[in-house]
Amino acid sequence: MPLGFGGRGERRGARRGGMFQTGFTGFSGFGARLVRLWREKPPEAGEPPERERVRGKRKDSLLDNEIICDSLCDTMKVVLDTNILVAGLYSKNGASHKLLKRALSGELNFAVSPLVALEYEGVLNEKIEAGFLSISREDCGKILSALLARASIVWRPLQIRPTLSDASDDKILECAVSSDCTHIITFNKRHFPAAMTRPWGIEVMSAGEFLLYWRNEP
Repeated sequence: MPLGFGGRGERRGARRGGMFQTGFTGFSGFGARLVRLWREKPPEAGEPPERERVRGKRKDSLLDNEIICDSLCDTMKVVLDTNILVAGLYSKNGASHKLLKRALSGELNFAVSPLVALEYEGVLNEKIEAGFLSISREDCGKILSALLARASIVWRPLQIRPTLSDASDDKILECAVSSDCTHIITFNKRHFPAAMTRPWGIEVMSAGEFLLYWRNEP
């Protein structure tokens, strides 16, 4: 069965007045709880409202991206696009499933924002309801909760949108930029052109490419 990753059923969200406004109103899972926690989380003393960055450019942009990516593998941090989770739950035989297992075990360092978590939850539930994924919603919820419990949570991602041609991908880039990620892992690499990601020191790879680069696994 071909994997249909063309669209992710986006529920768009925007940050207005310091609050996340989203279209996800019918879910009570971990993603929705993250947003509620974000709203309740008081600002830490001295915490800036956003990361101290120059718009469109990392402060350490003089460092060549190859130097960053050639650092120890343990310093790598990624954002997993939603299609990686879909593929990882669809089949146990692919690179996406291997990365999902590494994320669940804590071996893979990855970041998630509340809006990204909401997208994970919404798209996976849609795929289950459509019969694309054979896993139950209950089991999917358990896996998602375990996955997000391992993640580095980006509570206040830097707002750089609109940046990408597909507005639904902006939240992925914002999460990656705000958490100093080195990679975005996705099947839709064309949605994240190098001209938009490399100024932030971020490389875009498929699951197979990253697994080969990270652990030299096919």
